Amino acid sequence: MDVKPFSEANEKNFNRSTHFSVRGNISARLFEQTQNILNTYHPRIKPRNDTLTERDAMLITYGDQVQAPNEKPLRTLKTFCDKYLTDVLSSIHILPFYPWTSDDGFSVVDYRQIDPSLGTWDDVSSMQNFRLMFDGVINHISAKSDWFQKFLQDDPHYKNYFITIEGEPDLSQVIRPRALPLLTSFNTPSGEKKVWTTFSADQIDLNFKNPEVLLEILDILLLYIERGATFIRLDAIAYMWKESARPAFTFRKRMRSFNFCAPPSVTSRRMCSSSPKPMCRTAITFPISAMARTKRNSFTTSPCRR
Repeated sequence: MDVKPFSEANEKNFNRSTHFSVRGNISARLFEQTQNILNTYHPRIKPRNDTLTERDAMLITYGDQVQAPNEKPLRTLKTFCDKYLTDVLSSIHILPFYPWTSDDGFSVVDYRQIDPSLGTWDDVSSMQNFRLMFDGVINHISAKSDWFQKFLQDDPHYKNYFITIEGEPDLSQVIRPRALPLLTSFNTPSGEKKVWTTFSADQIDLNFKNPEVLLEILDILLLYIERGATFIRLDAIAYMWKESARPAFTFRKRMRSFNFCAPPSVTSRRMCSSSPKPMCRTAITFPISAMARTKRNSFTTSPCRR
Protein backbone atom coordinates (compact mmCIF):
# COMPACT_ATOMS: atom_id res chain seq x y z
CA MET A 1 0.00 0.00 0.00
CA ASP A 2 1.31 3.40 -0.93
CA VAL A 3 -0.73 6.61 -1.01
CA LYS A 4 0.66 8.78 -3.77
CA PRO A 5 0.23 12.54 -4.16
CA PHE A 6 -2.55 13.66 -6.47
CA SER A 7 -0.91 14.79 -9.71
CA GLU A 8 -2.16 16.62 -12.78
CA ALA A 9 -2.42 13.27 -14.53
CA ASN A 10 -5.26 12.38 -12.16
CA GLU A 11 -7.38 15.39 -13.06
CA LYS A 12 -9.05 13.90 -16.13
CA ASN A 13 -10.13 10.78 -14.26
CA PHE A 14 -11.16 12.90 -11.30
CA ASN A 15 -13.47 15.08 -13.38
CA ARG A 16 -14.99 12.03 -15.05
CA SER A 17 -15.67 10.47 -11.64
CA THR A 18 -17.28 13.60 -10.20
CA HIS A 19 -19.18 15.03 -13.16
CA PHE A 20 -22.49 13.80 -11.80
CA SER A 21 -22.35 16.25 -8.90
CA VAL A 22 -20.09 19.18 -9.76
CA ARG A 23 -19.29 21.46 -12.68
CA GLY A 24 -16.80 24.09 -13.74
CA ASN A 25 -15.27 26.18 -10.98
CA ILE A 26 -16.69 23.91 -8.31
CA SER A 27 -14.96 20.93 -9.90
CA ALA A 28 -11.64 22.80 -10.03
CA ARG A 29 -11.95 23.82 -6.37
CA LEU A 30 -12.87 20.27 -5.37
CA PHE A 31 -9.91 18.88 -7.29
CA GLU A 32 -7.57 21.28 -5.49
CA GLN A 33 -9.01 20.39 -2.09
CA THR A 34 -8.71 16.69 -2.82
CA GLN A 35 -5.13 17.15 -3.93
CA ASN A 36 -4.32 19.00 -0.71
CA ILE A 37 -5.80 16.24 1.44
CA LEU A 38 -3.93 13.48 -0.38
CA ASN A 39 -0.67 15.39 -0.35
CA THR A 40 -1.06 15.99 3.39
CA TYR A 41 -1.42 12.27 4.16
CA HIS A 42 1.14 11.01 1.65
CA PRO A 43 4.25 11.44 3.82
CA ARG A 44 2.42 10.13 6.90
CA ILE A 45 1.36 6.74 5.52
CA LYS A 46 3.88 3.91 5.24
CA PRO A 47 3.58 1.23 2.53
CA ARG A 48 2.26 -2.12 3.76
CA ASN A 49 1.38 -5.50 2.28
CA ASP A 50 -2.31 -5.89 1.45
CA THR A 51 -2.16 -9.13 -0.54
CA LEU A 52 -4.86 -11.65 0.34
CA THR A 53 -4.71 -15.37 -0.49
CA GLU A 54 -6.48 -18.56 0.57
CA ARG A 55 -3.85 -18.88 3.30
CA ASP A 56 -5.09 -15.77 5.10
CA ALA A 57 -7.49 -15.95 8.04
CA MET A 58 -9.07 -12.96 9.76
CA LEU A 59 -10.52 -12.60 13.23
CA ILE A 60 -13.71 -10.50 13.36
CA THR A 61 -14.29 -9.12 16.83
CA TYR A 62 -15.74 -6.25 18.79
CA GLY A 63 -13.21 -4.18 20.69
CA ASP A 64 -14.56 -5.35 24.05
CA GLN A 65 -14.92 -9.06 23.17
CA VAL A 66 -12.05 -9.95 25.51
CA GLN A 67 -11.91 -8.23 28.89
CA ALA A 68 -9.74 -8.21 31.99
CA PRO A 69 -10.07 -6.33 35.30
CA ASN A 70 -8.65 -2.79 35.42
CA GLU A 71 -7.58 -2.76 31.78
CA LYS A 72 -9.04 -1.14 28.68
CA PRO A 73 -10.55 -3.81 26.40
CA LEU A 74 -8.43 -2.94 23.35
CA ARG A 75 -5.26 -3.53 25.37
CA THR A 76 -6.67 -6.84 26.58
CA LEU A 77 -7.53 -7.78 23.01
CA LYS A 78 -3.97 -7.08 21.88
CA THR A 79 -2.53 -9.19 24.68
CA PHE A 80 -4.89 -12.05 23.86
CA CYS A 81 -4.15 -11.92 20.14
CA ASP A 82 -0.40 -11.70 20.65
CA LYS A 83 -0.46 -14.72 22.97
CA TYR A 84 -2.88 -17.02 21.20
CA LEU A 85 -3.23 -15.91 17.57
CA THR A 86 0.27 -14.99 16.39
CA ASP A 87 1.13 -17.29 13.46
CA VAL A 88 -2.48 -18.51 13.47
CA LEU A 89 -4.27 -15.49 11.98
CA SER A 90 -2.88 -12.86 9.66
CA SER A 91 -5.49 -10.14 10.17
CA ILE A 92 -7.94 -8.71 12.70
CA HIS A 93 -11.15 -6.91 11.83
CA ILE A 94 -12.16 -4.77 14.80
CA LEU A 95 -15.84 -3.89 14.47
CA PRO A 96 -16.76 -0.21 15.00
CA PHE A 97 -14.75 1.14 17.92
CA TYR A 98 -15.87 4.78 17.67
CA PRO A 99 -18.20 6.61 20.09
CA TRP A 100 -21.72 5.45 19.27
CA THR A 101 -25.35 5.67 20.35
CA SER A 102 -27.14 2.59 18.91
CA ASP A 103 -27.02 -0.47 16.64
CA ASP A 104 -24.03 -2.08 18.36
CA GLY A 105 -21.63 0.64 17.26
CA PHE A 106 -23.03 1.25 13.77
CA SER A 107 -24.43 4.65 14.70
CA VAL A 108 -21.20 6.62 14.99
CA VAL A 109 -20.99 9.90 16.91
CA ASP A 110 -17.45 10.82 15.81
CA TYR A 111 -15.59 8.99 13.04
CA ARG A 112 -12.22 10.34 14.16
CA GLN A 113 -12.33 9.25 17.80
CA ILE A 114 -12.10 5.98 19.74
CA ASP A 115 -14.78 5.10 22.26
CA PRO A 116 -12.94 6.00 25.51
CA SER A 117 -14.42 2.95 27.24
CA LEU A 118 -12.44 0.77 24.79
CA GLY A 119 -9.11 2.60 24.74
CA THR A 120 -7.23 4.96 22.45
CA TRP A 121 -5.90 5.22 18.90
CA ASP A 122 -2.51 4.16 20.25
CA ASP A 123 -4.09 0.92 21.50
CA VAL A 124 -5.47 0.24 18.01
CA SER A 125 -2.27 1.14 16.21
CA SER A 126 -0.23 -1.05 18.55
CA MET A 127 -1.89 -4.13 17.02
CA GLN A 128 -0.20 -3.72 13.63
CA ASN A 129 1.80 -6.92 14.04
CA PHE A 130 -1.49 -8.17 12.58
CA ARG A 131 -3.01 -6.57 9.50
CA LEU A 132 -6.00 -4.54 10.64
CA MET A 133 -9.41 -3.90 9.17
CA PHE A 134 -11.49 -0.91 10.31
CA ASP A 135 -15.14 -0.20 9.61
CA GLY A 136 -16.03 2.89 7.58
CA VAL A 137 -19.65 3.43 8.63
CA ILE A 138 -20.04 6.20 6.09
CA ASN A 139 -23.61 5.78 4.85
CA HIS A 140 -25.00 7.36 8.00
CA ILE A 141 -24.01 9.03 11.26
CA SER A 142 -25.56 9.24 14.71
CA ALA A 143 -28.32 11.77 15.36
CA LYS A 144 -26.22 12.79 18.39
CA SER A 145 -23.19 13.60 16.25
CA ASP A 146 -21.82 17.10 16.10
CA TRP A 147 -22.54 17.19 12.35
CA PHE A 148 -26.25 16.49 12.75
CA GLN A 149 -26.66 18.63 15.84
CA LYS A 150 -25.28 21.59 13.88
CA PHE A 151 -27.67 20.76 11.04
CA LEU A 152 -30.52 20.95 13.55
CA GLN A 153 -29.27 24.42 14.55
CA ASP A 154 -29.37 25.55 10.90
CA ASP A 155 -25.59 25.87 10.74
CA PRO A 156 -25.07 26.80 7.06
CA HIS A 157 -21.98 24.59 6.71
CA TYR A 158 -24.04 21.49 7.54
CA LYS A 159 -27.20 22.51 5.67
CA ASN A 160 -26.56 19.99 2.87
CA TYR A 161 -24.76 17.28 4.84
CA PHE A 162 -28.00 15.33 5.08
CA ILE A 163 -30.93 14.50 2.79
CA THR A 164 -34.20 16.32 3.35
CA ILE A 165 -37.41 15.45 1.52
CA GLU A 166 -40.29 17.83 0.89
CA GLY A 167 -43.89 16.91 0.20
CA GLU A 168 -45.09 13.31 0.01
CA PRO A 169 -43.02 11.55 -2.66
CA ASP A 170 -43.62 7.92 -3.64
CA LEU A 171 -41.02 5.95 -1.68
CA SER A 172 -42.43 2.52 -2.46
CA GLN A 173 -39.47 1.61 -4.71
CA VAL A 174 -36.87 2.20 -2.01
CA ILE A 175 -35.47 -1.18 -0.97
CA ARG A 176 -33.84 -1.44 2.45
CA PRO A 177 -33.42 -3.94 5.30
CA ARG A 178 -35.70 -2.19 7.79
CA ALA A 179 -39.44 -1.80 8.36
CA LEU A 180 -39.02 1.48 10.26
CA PRO A 181 -40.07 4.78 8.64
CA LEU A 182 -37.68 5.87 5.90
CA LEU A 183 -38.10 9.57 6.77
CA THR A 184 -37.77 11.02 10.26
CA SER A 185 -39.06 14.48 11.19
CA PHE A 186 -36.86 16.88 13.17
CA ASN A 187 -37.53 20.41 14.34
CA THR A 188 -35.09 23.16 13.34
CA PRO A 189 -35.17 26.97 13.70
CA SER A 190 -36.29 27.14 10.05
CA GLY A 191 -39.10 24.64 10.58
CA GLU A 192 -39.75 20.92 10.57
CA LYS A 193 -37.60 18.86 8.21
CA LYS A 194 -38.06 15.29 7.05
CA VAL A 195 -34.65 13.61 6.92
CA TRP A 196 -33.68 10.36 5.18
CA THR A 197 -32.95 7.60 7.71
CA THR A 198 -32.41 4.23 6.03
CA PHE A 199 -31.80 2.20 9.19
CA SER A 200 -33.31 4.09 12.14
CA ALA A 201 -34.18 7.53 13.45
CA ASP A 202 -30.80 7.57 15.21
CA GLN A 203 -28.86 6.84 11.99
CA ILE A 204 -28.97 9.87 9.70
CA ASP A 205 -27.96 9.24 6.09
CA LEU A 206 -25.19 11.43 4.69
CA ASN A 207 -25.69 13.38 1.46
CA PHE A 208 -22.95 12.29 -0.94
CA LYS A 209 -24.20 14.71 -3.58
CA ASN A 210 -22.55 17.37 -1.43
CA PRO A 211 -18.83 17.60 -2.32
CA GLU A 212 -18.02 18.71 1.23
CA VAL A 213 -19.26 15.36 2.51
CA LEU A 214 -17.01 13.56 0.03
CA LEU A 215 -14.03 15.56 1.25
CA GLU A 216 -14.83 14.79 4.89
CA ILE A 217 -15.08 11.08 4.15
CA LEU A 218 -11.87 11.11 2.10
CA ASP A 219 -10.03 12.64 5.05
CA ILE A 220 -11.55 10.10 7.44
CA LEU A 221 -10.61 7.09 5.30
CA LEU A 222 -7.05 8.36 4.99
CA LEU A 223 -6.93 8.87 8.76
CA TYR A 224 -7.88 5.20 9.19
CA ILE A 225 -5.04 4.15 6.90
CA GLU A 226 -2.63 6.38 8.80
CA ARG A 227 -3.78 4.82 12.07
CA GLY A 228 -3.05 1.31 10.84
CA ALA A 229 -5.85 0.04 8.59
CA THR A 230 -4.67 -2.25 5.84
CA PHE A 231 -8.31 -2.96 4.94
CA ILE A 232 -11.42 -0.79 5.27
CA ARG A 233 -14.89 -2.31 5.34
CA LEU A 234 -17.44 0.15 3.95
CA ASP A 235 -20.66 -0.51 5.83
CA ALA A 236 -24.04 -0.25 4.05
CA ILE A 237 -22.37 1.25 1.02
CA ALA A 238 -25.12 0.03 -1.34
CA TYR A 239 -27.50 2.59 0.18
CA MET A 240 -25.19 5.58 -0.21
CA TRP A 241 -26.93 7.15 -3.24
CA LYS A 242 -30.60 8.08 -2.75
CA GLU A 243 -33.25 8.51 -5.42
CA SER A 244 -36.77 8.38 -4.03
CA ALA A 245 -38.41 7.25 -7.29
CA ARG A 246 -35.99 4.39 -8.02
CA PRO A 247 -34.83 1.24 -6.22
CA ALA A 248 -32.17 2.25 -3.70
CA PHE A 249 -30.21 -0.96 -3.92
CA THR A 250 -28.09 -0.40 -7.03
CA PHE A 251 -24.35 0.21 -7.40
CA ARG A 252 -23.57 2.33 -10.44
CA LYS A 253 -23.61 5.78 -8.87
CA ARG A 254 -22.30 4.54 -5.55
CA MET A 255 -19.20 3.20 -7.22
CA ARG A 256 -18.74 6.38 -9.25
CA SER A 257 -18.94 8.38 -6.01
CA PHE A 258 -16.60 6.03 -4.25
CA ASN A 259 -14.02 6.19 -7.03
CA PHE A 260 -13.65 9.81 -5.99
CA CYS A 261 -14.05 9.70 -2.23
CA ALA A 262 -11.86 6.64 -1.59
CA PRO A 263 -8.11 7.10 -1.27
CA PRO A 264 -6.23 6.40 -4.51
CA SER A 265 -4.63 3.49 -2.69
CA VAL A 266 -7.88 1.57 -2.40
CA THR A 267 -8.81 -1.34 -4.64
CA SER A 268 -12.17 -3.12 -4.54
CA ARG A 269 -11.93 -6.83 -3.97
CA ARG A 270 -15.11 -8.09 -2.34
CA MET A 271 -18.70 -6.94 -2.15
CA CYS A 272 -21.10 -8.42 0.39
CA SER A 273 -24.68 -8.14 -0.75
CA SER A 274 -28.03 -9.85 -1.05
CA SER A 275 -30.00 -9.35 -4.22
CA PRO A 276 -32.47 -8.33 -5.52
CA LYS A 277 -34.15 -7.57 -2.18
CA PRO A 278 -31.50 -7.47 0.54
CA MET A 279 -32.36 -8.66 4.00
CA CYS A 280 -29.07 -7.61 5.57
CA ARG A 281 -26.69 -4.70 5.75
CA THR A 282 -24.24 -4.56 2.84
CA ALA A 283 -20.58 -3.80 2.74
CA ILE A 284 -17.57 -3.63 0.47
CA THR A 285 -14.14 -4.54 1.74
CA PHE A 286 -11.24 -2.63 0.19
CA PRO A 287 -7.67 -3.79 0.63
CA ILE A 288 -5.29 -0.85 0.53
CA SER A 289 -3.60 -1.09 -2.86
CA ALA A 290 -2.93 0.94 -6.00
CA MET A 291 -6.19 2.14 -7.51
CA ALA A 292 -4.71 1.73 -10.97
CA ARG A 293 -5.04 -2.01 -10.48
CA THR A 294 -8.81 -1.78 -9.96
CA LYS A 295 -10.67 -3.65 -12.69
CA ARG A 296 -14.14 -2.62 -13.75
CA ASN A 297 -16.74 -5.20 -12.68
CA SER A 298 -14.12 -6.90 -10.51
CA PHE A 299 -16.51 -7.43 -7.61
CA THR A 300 -17.35 -10.86 -6.27
CA THR A 301 -20.32 -11.48 -4.01
CA SER A 302 -20.55 -13.34 -0.73
CA PRO A 303 -23.08 -13.47 2.10
CA CYS A 304 -23.00 -10.54 4.49
CA ARG A 305 -22.81 -11.38 8.17
CA ARG A 306 -25.25 -8.63 9.17
